[in-house]
Amino acid sequence: METTALIEREIEEASAMLEEATAMLASARRAGDLNAMAELQYARIPKLKQRIEKLQREQSLIDELNDDKNAELFSDLQEKIAQRKSEPKHELKNIEDFYDALHKMTGIG
Repeated sequence: METTALIEREIEEASAMLEEATAMLASARRAGDLNAMAELQYARIPKLKQRIEKLQREQSLIDELNDDKNAELFSDLQEKIAQRKSEPKHELKNIEDFYDALHKMTGIG
């Protein structure tokens, strides 16, 4: 889960940086700053978008792995429950059966 939180935080940071770069691009357009526009439009913004996409793919893979792990654990748990349900139930009919079972379990007597 720690990895998921780190990736989510990185996505948030990269998204904030992308928003800032987009605002800077709009400002550079209004100012007519061609150098800033080119750097933002063709370098910084595409790199940030690629970073966000990569982080989202990583997040998706982690989620998929967690889903697979949970499915496997759930399946194992279902098997154990089914085994327990199919085991014969020993009912103690009287106090003597109880003491016999107790002696077998403890080795006393």
